[in-house]
Amino acid sequence: MIGYNGSPTSEQALLAAASLFSGRPALLAVVWEPEAAYAFMDPTAADPLTAPGLGAIPLDPRVAQSVEDSLEHDAQRLANQGVVRARAAGLEAEPLVVIDAVGVSVALVKAATDHQASVLVIGAHGHRSWHDRFLGNTTKDVMESAPCPVLIVRPTPTEGTGAE
Repeated sequence: MIGYNGSPTSEQALLAAASLFSGRPALLAVVWEPEAAYAFMDPTAADPLTAPGLGAIPLDPRVAQSVEDSLEHDAQRLANQGVVRARAAGLEAEPLVVIDAVGVSVALVKAATDHQASVLVIGAHGHRSWHDRFLGNTTKDVMESAPCPVLIVRPTPTEGTGAE
């Protein structure tokens, strides 16, 4: 299983998986977040200009559902694009779109468990922000929870933030 988000580092992870596991079946997992459809919506906002959250807009369930549908469609499109790349690199890849109900790491680990992955390949993005230090790091969380070996592909120095 390959965690894929279209970033340069996930592309590197895909290519690393292809070089190691060429000719073998692979699931290309794209995680999408349905709650992103609600990120800027405030159910209590009467007027977007005076709403408590900066830029918040009143919640309209039809708009939220439309945004959610669009996000799912985009995730499927990204998975299909990744599969084309993976197949061109020599993998027998199939797309897998996974819903992020709790967090990306939880979604990837659950998918790896559900599909009995023999290895989970992910790109490490080299983040070194306060957010990662206090709220967790997807790569670290996957390493600690995955039901299988995890192959972490580091970004090249020009693609990450401080990776060497």
